[in-house]
Amino acid sequence: MTLPELPELPGQGWASALAGAEKLRAAAWQRIQPDVHQLAPKPADVFRVFNVPISKVRVVILGQDPYPTPGLATGLAFAVPTSTATLPPSLRAIMIELTADAQDQGWGAAKGLDAVRSTSLINPNLESWAAQGVLLLNTVLTCRQSESMSHAHVGWQEFTGHVLDALCQRAVPPVAVLWGRHAQKAGAHRPWSHVVSSPHPSPLSAHKGFYGSRPFSEVNAALASLHQDPIDWLCDR
Repeated sequence: MTLPELPELPGQGWASALAGAEKLRAAAWQRIQPDVHQLAPKPADVFRVFNVPISKVRVVILGQDPYPTPGLATGLAFAVPTSTATLPPSLRAIMIELTADAQDQGWGAAKGLDAVRSTSLINPNLESWAAQGVLLLNTVLTCRQSESMSHAHVGWQEFTGHVLDALCQRAVPPVAVLWGRHAQKAGAHRPWSHVVSSPHPSPLSAHKGFYGSRPFSEVNAALASLHQDPIDWLCDR
């Protein structure tokens, strides 16, 4: 098995916005060829995050690299397939914080949800967020299964750096959600419309400031200041 030919970036506007980074993308694609049999996510999903047209991106949630556990990586940062029985710890922490934020804001009551449980609050594939213009972008787009950050040096960060630059060159840049030092470093020194920053939702740091940070309502407040519609974080489709 070999990697297919480098696919085009699927969403409208990305190819032209990233024309200057196409050689970087192609080079990284070739460097992951030896790992095609154990690639996370599967080759067809490596550029899935770019299904959102560049003009529709309103929020960027920046991750590090895909889940290395076989079958979990989907091409969207922090997301897992709907059928996943046990959520990864970071996504579980995100859902716990979303539950608390939703309860504070009354989002669940507004939807007729009498009791909101963090593990069933939203479809874990996070496609409903992406459909509303939330770009769930890992700075490193692939890894070998069972080996986190194994593709940290193939060139993905250089390419995704151009992605962030292209978004920030728009007349109205998106809101950036930067969880943890890796995301904060990658997103630093860029003219985002607003930055939501906290420790990472991993088991090692979630209790050091991620819990209680209420990032979802902060994003919506920032979007309101830009005269944009809020993200319906509880939307399940």
